[in-house]
Amino acid sequence: MLHKTAFRSKHKARMYSVAYGFMLPWIWCVNQLVSMVVRTTDESRNEEEAPCYERCVILIFSLPVCLALIIVFSPFALFGFITRMCLSGKRTPYMYSFSDTPSRVNVNECIWVDLSSKHFFKIAVIDTCLMPEGMARLNNLRNVQTRSVNLGRRIINSQVRPSPRIFVQSPSDSELKTHSINPPASTNPMSLFNLNESNLDVTEEDVSCVTYTNIRPEETSFFTQGIDKIRESDDYQEQSQCNGDTPVTPETPLNGDALRDLREVELEDRYEQHASVTSVPDIVPKDIPSPAESLASVSSPNIDTSVQIEFNKVTCPLTGGDPKPTTLPSGNPSTQRQKLHGEGNIGDVPSPTEHAVNINFPAGLDFICFQEVFERRAAKKLIKILHLWFSHILYDVGVNSWRINRHFLNSGLLFASRYPILDVSFECFKESKNEDRAVSKGLLMVKVQVGKTREGHPVVGYIAVTQLQASQETNIRSNQLDSILNWLSSFHSRTHTECCSELVAFDLLCGNFNFDNMSPGDMPDWSHPVFLIYHDPCRQRPGLDRPWTVGTILRKKCLQDDEICTPEGLQSALEDTQQRGVYLEDADVFDAGDGVRWGTSDSAQNESSGRRRVDYILYSNHRTHMQQICEEYSFVSQLATLTDHIPLSMTFSAAIGPAAMQEWLQDVTPDSEGSHSCKIMYETTV
Repeated sequence: MLHKTAFRSKHKARMYSVAYGFMLPWIWCVNQLVSMVVRTTDESRNEEEAPCYERCVILIFSLPVCLALIIVFSPFALFGFITRMCLSGKRTPYMYSFSDTPSRVNVNECIWVDLSSKHFFKIAVIDTCLMPEGMARLNNLRNVQTRSVNLGRRIINSQVRPSPRIFVQSPSDSELKTHSINPPASTNPMSLFNLNESNLDVTEEDVSCVTYTNIRPEETSFFTQGIDKIRESDDYQEQSQCNGDTPVTPETPLNGDALRDLREVELEDRYEQHASVTSVPDIVPKDIPSPAESLASVSSPNIDTSVQIEFNKVTCPLTGGDPKPTTLPSGNPSTQRQKLHGEGNIGDVPSPTEHAVNINFPAGLDFICFQEVFERRAAKKLIKILHLWFSHILYDVGVNSWRINRHFLNSGLLFASRYPILDVSFECFKESKNEDRAVSKGLLMVKVQVGKTREGHPVVGYIAVTQLQASQETNIRSNQLDSILNWLSSFHSRTHTECCSELVAFDLLCGNFNFDNMSPGDMPDWSHPVFLIYHDPCRQRPGLDRPWTVGTILRKKCLQDDEICTPEGLQSALEDTQQRGVYLEDADVFDAGDGVRWGTSDSAQNESSGRRRVDYILYSNHRTHMQQICEEYSFVSQLATLTDHIPLSMTFSAAIGPAAMQEWLQDVTPDSEGSHSCKIMYETTV
């Protein structure tokens, strides 16, 4: 059940809001008082140009006024605080908001016809640092309300920006040979395409077109470059034959038609050679069969290779004879699971095919996981803007009690999705130290529906987002990771309904873990067994990240520097090794308890310079029916000066491989009509 209000009773919800209204003036006065004392670097830089007496006059008159207002509003704030304490026991652990946006995905229309083809999803992780004004200034950030609005606008602008569609015509072999052998007077490579510039709506009757989206301009020249190479080689051959370099011997007389046929064969061979070495962009055209389907149709033309998957009864695709039950190969269960997913080694995590530092978030985001969205008014402003693209949002997540968070701040977690949410659960950590005692940190677990099969069975996915203990003391984070594994196992077991035969497509765990994979002081954390179940695309091995990774925490004193105050400047700094060590924290934490740094004094010479990566996007194939592959991983610089973390985005695919479909455990039984059908038995990792 999704809770749209904090309380089931409307009267309690109104009382809870009124109590917060009593506390709001006192909170505002405290934030203003802290703002006068704690200044950000950009404010200090602006004050250097102003006369020195100006700030002294402001402090002399403003400080007494703020102190007087704090004293006046203290009784009202105390009344509101006590009221909220009394009502917190009946409050729901989260709130759900829905808005019917044009980008909302209708799962009834999202039919997964071919389960063996890849289905792509995009997710982003953002640590917003939307804290109360006084706490945000300790991180060299200010104007929480304005930052929340700008943060939401930048995210939405990256999703609704224009996405051009480019139509590319594929010429036939006869056209290619004709234009290559007898080029027209105006030799223009693009003349093969015959595109009408005034009307790009090309019908199938005129030409056969393939539609691509989001193609860079330099990627559209791969075909024309191959044509130019072929023409140059053909012109050179004709010139050399005219000059007598390759004369035709009398023993092999050739007439005009035979010579033309020979030249066409040689031209076709050269075209295939050039096409094999030409760099083709990694773009998947629409309505094009997958390589596995093409290979199956060629290798076995007389056998029906289509696999019709049903969850109750499936008709076996046999051409004749009695059907035989298909069993899994012998061996241990881990080997069977590897063959089901089509993996060679379940422990090896391949590097993403695409990885970069991008300015904008990828277009068409499906999910966003936020952390540190503590300020209530800022959260509402952010949600209002996010609803322009995301229809389903979970916010105000947390449990208020004196033992957990002293009734101060919630968990700060917020989840936005374009797909409908089926089930939600939040579990709070039992242990916390220092400043985390005022925060209700925990694990938010979400189950979403991403489509349906042809038979009407739902295709679902699991996403969990969390934020761990900020400072490591007495292995608190390790204990929290143990709790996460137990909670995820219970949530999967409780929400997975076998009666309707759900198909689990993906399982993700993401958030701010507050430790990196390279610091010696974080070794108890990055060696935790959670990384044996959930795979990190950025990890090369325990204790070492891949060379292309960068850190995700900016140095507090450098947040407002002119060099990284724009997305373009921050992208340039992240790509430069020397600048990265100046603006990002190093992965050289030796003892997380006292904060002692480990490594050389010159950060530019240290290989861990600027690589403290504490934000993660992990995926697991252990509890899913499909195999997940990280296709693209990027660090985003679009939120420069709005947060002290580097956002992450990942594009992943989910599909059942052909080997998994053929070797799936099946139970064949004859039906009433004498034909045979098989029932698929899913085997998942416990």
